[in-house]
Amino acid sequence: DELISMKASYEVFSEKLKQAQFDAEKRSIEIDGLKKDIRNRAELYEKEKAASEEEFSARENAVRDDYKLRISQVSMAKDSLGNELATLRALFEREKNSREDERIRYEASINRKLSEFDRKRDEWHSERKDLLDKFYLTDATRKELAMEIENLEKELKESKKGILKKIFG
Repeated sequence: DELISMKASYEVFSEKLKQAQFDAEKRSIEIDGLKKDIRNRAELYEKEKAASEEEFSARENAVRDDYKLRISQVSMAKDSLGNELATLRALFEREKNSREDERIRYEASINRKLSEFDRKRDEWHSERKDLLDKFYLTDATRKELAMEIENLEKELKESKKGILKKIFG
């Protein structure tokens, strides 16, 4: 009797042990699947992070290059306007002693050029502001570009004042 009872206990224990082993294997497979999912997600995260960093770097370089191009264009436009104003000044000096109506006509021409210069300067300022609002730049780059543009605008303003002072006394 006792032997049968022990045998039955052993069979129940063996069955429970087999079930526990089966459950352990099942959990082990689930754990391996979860580990694989975690590795896949980590790899995907690293790939997305690298792609984001590359995109950010490319965008920042494009913005920096665009600003350098804009600054170059502003500088060329400044030189061009300076040359135009110098030419106008020379013409005005030559004709200074001619009739009064010719002098008034030249003054109007200069004023139109100066108005156009002011309009272009406002457009450049607006473009600069739009670009600053549109793209993210580091503070150092933004300050460097802003200082460069301010210096160019100061030079233009000083050139304009000097020419007007020489023309109109």
